[in-house]
Amino acid sequence: MSNLQMILNTEHLVNTYIDLISVKLSSEEVSKLTEFYESDLGRKFTRSNIEVMGDWTKAFMSDFESTMTTSLESFTNNLMAKAARYRQAQ
Repeated sequence: MSNLQMILNTEHLVNTYIDLISVKLSSEEVSKLTEFYESDLGRKFTRSNIEVMGDWTKAFMSDFESTMTTSLESFTNNLMAKAARYRQAQ
């Protein structure tokens, strides 16, 4: 199985998550968490959280793009100014 296939393999993802979370939570806590996710509220939370994470990602990427654009403009202006000074010194 290729790395990409492994990443997209749901069973692999679930098993990896279980391995990681079981280090942080007791088996009783995992059982309670499982009960929650299987409840009506847990299913609603999961659906809502997927939508919220999508919205959050869009908002974050918009802020990130704006910040990166500003930083890149500053970097480019600084680089061009240094290049001009270098040419004048030659």
